[in-house]
Amino acid sequence: MNPSQCHILVITDNEASDRSLSLLHKIFNYVFYVPSSRDVEQTLDLLRRHQKKNLSTLILIDAQTYTEDTLFSTMAEFQQAVRQLDNPTLHTAMVVYSSETSAQFMSKCLDHGAIDYIVKPLSSHIVSTIYLNLTRFRLQQRSRLKGGSDIPSHKTVDNSVFSNIFHNNIWSAFFYRLLTIYDFSLDTTPSVPKENGIHSAYIRKDMKQIKSILCEQQTWDFAPFKFSQTELMQCAFFMLKQALALPGLEHINIMDDSLYDFLLDVANMYHELNPYHNFQHAVDVMQSTYYFLCRMGVIQPMDPAAYKDDLETQLSTYKNEQKLKELRGACPWMINNGRISEMFTSIDVLALLFASLGHDIGHPGLTNMFLVRTSNPLAMLYNDRSVLENFHATVFFNILQYHGFRSNGGWLSPQDFVRFRSVIVQSILATDMGLHDEYVRRIQELKTIINNSPVDPSLTNLVEPKVLLICGSLIKCADISNCARPFHLAKRWAKILKEEFSEQGDLEKCLGLPVLPFLDREQIGLAQFQLDFKRTSAAKLFESVADIIPDMQYSVVILKANCDAWQVILDRKDLKDSTGVSVDDELEQQEKVTENSDPPGTVAPCESPNNASRSIQDSPLITSRQQTQDSHPAPAQPLEQQLDTSQPPTAPPATVAPFPSSAPDDPAGKKLTKKQRRKNKCQVQ
Repeated sequence: MNPSQCHILVITDNEASDRSLSLLHKIFNYVFYVPSSRDVEQTLDLLRRHQKKNLSTLILIDAQTYTEDTLFSTMAEFQQAVRQLDNPTLHTAMVVYSSETSAQFMSKCLDHGAIDYIVKPLSSHIVSTIYLNLTRFRLQQRSRLKGGSDIPSHKTVDNSVFSNIFHNNIWSAFFYRLLTIYDFSLDTTPSVPKENGIHSAYIRKDMKQIKSILCEQQTWDFAPFKFSQTELMQCAFFMLKQALALPGLEHINIMDDSLYDFLLDVANMYHELNPYHNFQHAVDVMQSTYYFLCRMGVIQPMDPAAYKDDLETQLSTYKNEQKLKELRGACPWMINNGRISEMFTSIDVLALLFASLGHDIGHPGLTNMFLVRTSNPLAMLYNDRSVLENFHATVFFNILQYHGFRSNGGWLSPQDFVRFRSVIVQSILATDMGLHDEYVRRIQELKTIINNSPVDPSLTNLVEPKVLLICGSLIKCADISNCARPFHLAKRWAKILKEEFSEQGDLEKCLGLPVLPFLDREQIGLAQFQLDFKRTSAAKLFESVADIIPDMQYSVVILKANCDAWQVILDRKDLKDSTGVSVDDELEQQEKVTENSDPPGTVAPCESPNNASRSIQDSPLITSRQQTQDSHPAPAQPLEQQLDTSQPPTAPPATVAPFPSSAPDDPAGKKLTKKQRRKNKCQVQ
């Protein structure tokens, strides 16, 4: 559930005088104010009307509008009235809002049916999490229906009983995410029912804010941090729309509204509380897979000009031209000099993109090892084997079936359904890092087999197992593709992943469990953490896959360059220039500047002069908005110069960023990189 799936009903006589209530409008689309003089039956009618929009309700009661006795009697009336609502699955919960800080009074409010108590005035962090009360309430109701005990009540704190607990207590932050695992396991249908394109309407209202998403997703320096959730869903929409238009899939007549419905359901099932395993990561992995397929010639880039410029940027940035060249799927082990695209069916492509999007759905921000060590019911269910990956595959496939991708009465024939399901399930299971070395061994064995016996794509029965293994290999590379992204992105992703691991380490300390070094925020620094992973795990995978698919060699080149960059940072850890500022501090400051220059929703304008004939340009899904030109520093030095450590720097070094940000034409006539020229001349009309 997210704020778009509920509305707030504020019962107060102080709307004009309480300015903090305006914060609600920044988070929720629907906020209504009802005076205390309005009787409960009239308010109930208002609830019924909005439940027709499939919205659950959070009732925020201003306690200072009532005396203590009338407050509790009004709360009792609301509880009685709510039971009469037509749709009991759309939950309604009460939160009391007051400046009273008496522990006795707050406890009474909870005893009389409030799910939370918030002390005035509202603050932004409480408003941003208040909707989670509805999730908690739903879980309590489910527990009662199954005869179990209620979810334990939280202790009263200064500002909020439940909302603020996410900021003050390590265990409680994970408590919610773990509970939703059980919730998904019990009921894996989407949290918001389909009704007349309600999800599509949610996305389309922000369409005017979307610029050149299409162009951005054709490049290897795709940065999901730039985009809002709505824009990320638009990215996914474009990729799926192209896959659904592939030959042989014309019978899958899925409407745009239905596809948006599906995407919103998927996005809502990723936890925003996770620093790393959230919807940004899901779309990032999907875009990586899409880019791999473009390099391999399996699908065509939607924006050929932007894609070509990106390839030229790589050639001009990294000194290994032979390995960076695009081969479009040429493989020496294909019979008659064939291409790898001949092995893939349209169903394979569609399934692999779907799997990339849903591969971490519902992830609680904890590892398989934690779930096994704590005897989590999910680990018991899957016998301690690929626990989360089995969970992701189960939940995601249930969502797909709910949205029509099934064999009986759906869009897929029984034969296509078997292949579709096989690619999705096997690909998601392949992302289990606990089986990483075993999977790399299988890839290396495949290389030996195909070198000794060239592949004939017409022999379907012999090709299918190889395709499944290659699909798993590609999604594994995509899952850790941040290691091989341009360094400014690789570093940012590394910090995010390190934070999620550190949060688990904090939890394990809180629970008295032993903590592995890479989970302990005080033991291993960021550079060492990255070098250990890249050299022991990532490099083996990317090199093995590139041995089979030559088009993947570019990722090995960038991965090695990133390793060199991390090694420089590690070697210079204690080095300081004349100002006394460490190299790490300089890089940290420059990263903050880069992050601040690209707020969510700000996308670099992008269009090639050759784009006039692109069919996607005429799509009503792309609209323009007024362009805001950012100013950026001059182009970065070549990577080798940035990594030169022959002498201490006399000025703050440039951030190691192989793909520089866009910059306006330089009046001094300095030469701009291809990447900058492309961004300066590109804009989707």
